[in-house]
Amino acid sequence: MFDSPLQNRSDEVSRYTVAYFIWFYPVTYVVTLLAYYLLRRCGVWRVVSCLIWGLPVAAYFILSANLTWRGQPSNAGRVQLLYRTDYAALLAACREMAAHRSTYAKIKERYGSDFINPKDPKIPATIAALHPDSIIVSDDSVVLELHGGFDAYGVVSMWGQAASDYTNTMSQDVLLVPYLWFNDDELSYQDTDRAAYLNKLRALKPADAPAPKW
Repeated sequence: MFDSPLQNRSDEVSRYTVAYFIWFYPVTYVVTLLAYYLLRRCGVWRVVSCLIWGLPVAAYFILSANLTWRGQPSNAGRVQLLYRTDYAALLAACREMAAHRSTYAKIKERYGSDFINPKDPKIPATIAALHPDSIIVSDDSVVLELHGGFDAYGVVSMWGQAASDYTNTMSQDVLLVPYLWFNDDELSYQDTDRAAYLNKLRALKPADAPAPKW
């Protein structure tokens, strides 16, 4: 099963969903058995209680559907970022956050970086308009995670030493303007044709938006 070729992310979701239910079959069985026992102890009719044995099947399809849904492209957010956002203004907003990182509400701090509360009203409007899921700020970098799951993407802004240290790791990202990259998980996916995927992103361009320079 793990050696079979993958055509897209949906194939990958299906593979690991099946693997999950194979690996954790005993857990699913015990939970179902316990639920059936409790229903019977509570006086629920046997016929009705037997319906609980459909739980593993329902759980399989619910989990698979949820993961596949999360893997579908969130193109509205991509359009907002790639075609409705001033890149220079976004870079300036990232630098502003880095310069005043101590003034924002923090969720936590790790390895010298602050995880800023995305709901903080002091966040620059250009960044807030992107509705980021998370904002990670250090002295010379800002990472905006805009969408998670199997279709994750975001923005990486680095300058100074950070840019020097991490330039090689950004070879698969899209340079929007100097020091600002668009990061898309699909671009690092092993079976993705980079040129074809970039053409798909360009095809999302609204009629009134200028053609991208990337």
